Amino acid sequence: MWMRKLLPLVFLLGSTATMVCAQDAADADEQIEVVRAATAAERKIMVMKEMNLTAGEAEKFWPLYEEYRNEMRIVGDLRVRIITDYAASYNTMTNELAAELLDDYVDFMDQQQDLTRRYIKKFRAILPDRKVARYFQLEHKLDAAVDFELAARIPLVE
Repeated sequence: MWMRKLLPLVFLLGSTATMVCAQDAADADEQIEVVRAATAAERKIMVMKEMNLTAGEAEKFWPLYEEYRNEMRIVGDLRVRIITDYAASYNTMTNELAAELLDDYVDFMDQQQDLTRRYIKKFRAILPDRKVARYFQLEHKLDAAVDFELAARIPLVE
């Protein structure tokens, strides 16, 4: 049920990714930032609803959550750049650019995974493992929804 609330935002994110080359850079950047902010707000609401934190847990959880999401946003900046570069060069893609974008994507995935590993340790210091597992399950599900929509909207390399 809660995933249905995120899907319109994810749809908009996917639509934004495919429209980047049709707009000027300033408009596209602004639209991407609006979608990212809305998605982040909706993500936080879903986490609030699903985590069932005690008052003591919440006091420790939310500052660490904000820290984690801010760092993940920085990692996400690389993904946004990859998508916008891909969209801008889709019709003129060279082997060299395809290799560069692929290498950058692998770097993005590595950074995302490294950050997750680091923060699992931090969350374990403040929450029981069951709640840490639940939180990262939520993160994975939300990320999967975004990944699915992006995959559906971004065309394969020709």
